[in-house]
Amino acid sequence: MTRLTEDEIEQVGRELESVYVPHPWGDEVFRALSDLRVDGRSGNTAKGVILCGEAGVGKTHAFLAWAGQYPQVVQSPCDHRPVAFCKIVGGKGRQLSYGNVAANILAAFGDRVVAPRETIGDVISRIFRRAEEQRTKILGIDEGHLMLRSSNAAEFTKALMNHAPFALAFIGENSLLEALDGNASFERRIDEVIELKVYDWKSVAGRRALRNMLRHQRRCLPLPSDLGTYELDVAVMVSARGNIGRQTRLLRKAFANAAWRGGDRIEWRDFEIAHDRLDPRSGHRARNPFRRQHGGGLSPESRPPEGRSRDEL
Repeated sequence: MTRLTEDEIEQVGRELESVYVPHPWGDEVFRALSDLRVDGRSGNTAKGVILCGEAGVGKTHAFLAWAGQYPQVVQSPCDHRPVAFCKIVGGKGRQLSYGNVAANILAAFGDRVVAPRETIGDVISRIFRRAEEQRTKILGIDEGHLMLRSSNAAEFTKALMNHAPFALAFIGENSLLEALDGNASFERRIDEVIELKVYDWKSVAGRRALRNMLRHQRRCLPLPSDLGTYELDVAVMVSARGNIGRQTRLLRKAFANAAWRGGDRIEWRDFEIAHDRLDPRSGHRARNPFRRQHGGGLSPESRPPEGRSRDEL
């Protein structure tokens, strides 16, 4: 097999991440966001909703799936953008200033530069002008918990929420709720909080949902594998523990392992290595569900729950 390039491997990874299967909380998320779209009219105080949960439960997927209902024509900074989306980045290991946060939000409107002497009020006014030009009704902010880690970034967030003529959807980890707890200024701007949880992979319904997602993700992989068989599908679910973000990263790493070695298929060993790299502390023989024992078969943790048959899964 011809060895794939790094760009081709990254493209497969992006396709895996783009797969969306309706989440058990999907209807609730769609309803809350649709209500925001009705209430978030220009000239009104911003409404807000929070989508929270641990990393990888599908918060961002759910928001983007909902936003995909509203086509956007974005070829210039003044094009119509009814639902804008940004991700707060750069917060690992340090606190973000309001300039960092503002630059990420401005990027959603095609305008990223924050001048050194611009005040919070100046930046807020510029964001509002861009939103008015593009007729934005809702702004989704991914990794929103990072906006409240420093005092001046929190001050910027407060000003944004107090005066924004569009609705806000904060997407973040549960620490976002902890930061907002007891802060009346923030709480009165939030209409609804929806906490997404991992799939219960030990239940029949949870396993069916996860295998459905695996079926769609398998189509993104250019290399054959045992995905689709009971043994490997269940091992993937055990490794991911119902977390669809972890499941996606596992498939990405397993595919990358096979591609870099020039293999013509994704082997169990590739999944075994991927699992160990996701969580190095779980690499012991009894804990890695992809490590074959006694010449084959599933490890004890990969066996179905008591009383469940393969047909039910």
